[in-house]
Amino acid sequence: MTGVRGARLAAPAGDADAVLVRFAHRFGAGSDRTLAFLAAVAAALDAGHRADVYWAGRLTLCGSRAELDRYDEAFAAYFSGHAPLRIPASRPRLTLAALAGEAPRD
Repeated sequence: MTGVRGARLAAPAGDADAVLVRFAHRFGAGSDRTLAFLAAVAAALDAGHRADVYWAGRLTLCGSRAELDRYDEAFAAYFSGHAPLRIPASRPRLTLAALAGEAPRD
C-alpha cells in the first residue's frame, strides 16, 4: 500500500459504513468479517484515513496469506480515483456487552 498516515481516503460516494460494507462484500467477505471490519474502523480508527481503513480491512477481512495480494488489489481498485469518503459529523459507536451469566471469552 502506498500513502502516508494522514492521507485522506478516496472512495465511491456514500456514507462511510455503506461504502465499507460494499467494499467488504465485493472482496468476498462474509458477514462476520464485515462486522469485524466495521467494528475495527469504528473503535479506534478514522474511516477517512486511507491507512486506517487499509489495515483494519487487511486484519479483519483476510482469512489467509493467500488473500493478502487479492486484498491489496481490491483495496487499490475500489478506493482509488474517487471523491473523498464522506464521514458523518457524529458516528454511532459500537458497544459490545456480555449477556448476564456469560463468562468472558478469550
